[in-house]
Amino acid sequence: MRFNRHANGMWVPEAPFFNKYKDRDIEMVTVPVGIAGLIGWEQIRNGKVIRKSRLRSNLIVDVGIDTLISASLSLNTLANACEVGTSSQVPDPSDVDVIAPLSPRATTTSNGGFSDETGDGPGFAYQWFRQTRVFLEAEAIGNLTEVVFRRSSGGTQVFNRQLLLDDLGQPTTISKTNEDQLKIIVEFRLYSLHDVIEQVVNVNGVDYTLKTRGVRVQNHSNSAWRPQNDGLVSSNPNASCDTSQTMPDITSAYGEVNRRDTGVLGSYTSGSFYRDASYIWNPASANLSPGIGYIQTSHTSGASTSFRPRYITTFEPHLPKTDTEQLTFTLRQTFQRVTPP
Repeated sequence: MRFNRHANGMWVPEAPFFNKYKDRDIEMVTVPVGIAGLIGWEQIRNGKVIRKSRLRSNLIVDVGIDTLISASLSLNTLANACEVGTSSQVPDPSDVDVIAPLSPRATTTSNGGFSDETGDGPGFAYQWFRQTRVFLEAEAIGNLTEVVFRRSSGGTQVFNRQLLLDDLGQPTTISKTNEDQLKIIVEFRLYSLHDVIEQVVNVNGVDYTLKTRGVRVQNHSNSAWRPQNDGLVSSNPNASCDTSQTMPDITSAYGEVNRRDTGVLGSYTSGSFYRDASYIWNPASANLSPGIGYIQTSHTSGASTSFRPRYITTFEPHLPKTDTEQLTFTLRQTFQRVTPP
């Protein structure tokens, strides 16, 4: 599926914000990112799989989303350690730990020799990152019912939590003995903005049609896989602009020309699940003829690795700017949980 605008409340985009004059605030461009998690497992004895479950949706908890937005960390860091426990309590967004940890805690960061994987969903509808964690025979002995992923073992808050589910999607117990290995597979999916958000705003008596969409959404590398636009975790977020009014294909983007003079990262409030970044062109910058046709926000370095989507907003007609005006464009990126089909 594509992460589209729905009437069911999954996400509601807000109108654009840009500030052509220092004292003129209009509205704001809001771009949604959907995030999903899935967990599967295999119980292995004497080299053979004796029980398993396919990937099933799990809950990314509130503190996980908070950390994702507020910290400059990749998912393979946020979900580095896997821990299992014995609680049957249904996962809740407020969870911050395993509910019933083993004693001593059963945590592993071993991938068991299985490399991380990344890829794209059909039609680039989403990008995915998958990693494996393995408990060896002497580890995590007990009747296991819950699993979490976190940055490290012990008191660090969890990123996601799930009851262990059977292949029909029902809660189950894995009775792990010292003859068994337990292989846990976690997959994360990111759904970026494919559909164009269109709004009309008025600046100095002129109506402008603004169209915003994600571009360059495909995966590029399994290195430092970041689901957020890097501009939102950088103290100096980047953007560029030029005269074209053409929206590139979702897998393409414009080059970085007429770059902003200043990038300002807004503060993050826990539980809000959004963060703002403002891009400022000083009076001497971006005074283009016949005016600005698009603004492209992007990560700071311009590197081609990792999943770091850009966003483009086009202006019709062109937005004029002179050497007496400062232009400020603000982007809000929101994260919403998505349940895969």
